[in-house]
Amino acid sequence: MMFVGVVHALALLLLVAAAAKLGDPTSASVALRQAGLPGGPLVVRLLAVVEVTVAAAVLLFGGVVPAAALGLLHLAFAGFIAQLRRAAGAKARCGCFGGAEVPADLLHIVVNLVAGGLVAVALVDSVPPVASVLADQPVFGLPYLGAVLVGACAAGLCLTALPALLAAQRQLTPLVDDAPHRPAPVSPPERK
Repeated sequence: MMFVGVVHALALLLLVAAAAKLGDPTSASVALRQAGLPGGPLVVRLLAVVEVTVAAAVLLFGGVVPAAALGLLHLAFAGFIAQLRRAAGAKARCGCFGGAEVPADLLHIVVNLVAGGLVAVALVDSVPPVASVLADQPVFGLPYLGAVLVGACAAGLCLTALPALLAAQRQLTPLVDDAPHRPAPVSPPERK
C-alpha cells in the first residue's frame, strides 16, 4: 500500500495532461508526425480520451487492470519520447501537456520509466480507488489528497519546469565561469 498515493498522483497527472491535449492537440499532433507516427488533432484527441479513461478508472475504481494500463502508458510515453528524439533531435517538443512547450528530453524519458516502474511495484498489492483510501484516512482524507496533489504537481514540474530551469542554469554557467575571480575578503586583524 506504500505506493498507492504515487499511483493516484500519476493518474491525476495523466488526467491533467490528457485534458490539456483535448483542449489543444496541436503540439502533440506535431510531435506524433515528427516521430513518424500518424498525427492530427483527431488522433491526439482519441489518445487523450484513452488517457482520461485510464486515469479515471485508476482514481474511481482502482484495481490491477487500470493500474497496469497506467504503468504501460508511462512506459509507452518513454518509448515515444525516445523515438521522437531519434527522429526529430534533442530540440523536439513532446506535446504531452497540450500547447505547453515541453522538451522531449532525457529527463522526460527517465520520469516516465520511473513512473512505470513505481506503478509496477504498486501492483504487488492491489491499487484501491481513491474513495476507499480516503475512508481509512484521518481528517476526511485531506492530508492524503494534499499529498496526491503535491505528488502530481512535483511530477508535472519535473516534466515541464525543471527542463527549462536546467537549460537556464547551463546558459548561466559559462557566464559565472568567465567572471573575473576576486580575492577573498580579508578579515581585519584582531585587537588585543
